[in-house]
Amino acid sequence: MIRLLERMRAADGSGERISDRMLGTGEAMCTCAALVADMIIDAGQEGASVAALLEKAKREGAG
Repeated sequence: MIRLLERMRAADGSGERISDRMLGTGEAMCTCAALVADMIIDAGQEGASVAALLEKAKREGAG
């Protein structure tokens, strides 16, 4: 979860964020797959569901 939040908050764009430039490219798909894989791993480690982690990320991102 920490990795996901760090990626979401990457201010300089050098992190694994999906930019407009990347949309529709293999790079975007690989980045998205890596983010999802991290969420699944984190969910297993925290004993939470991926849906719960998504909700947590949305709340923290909005605040």
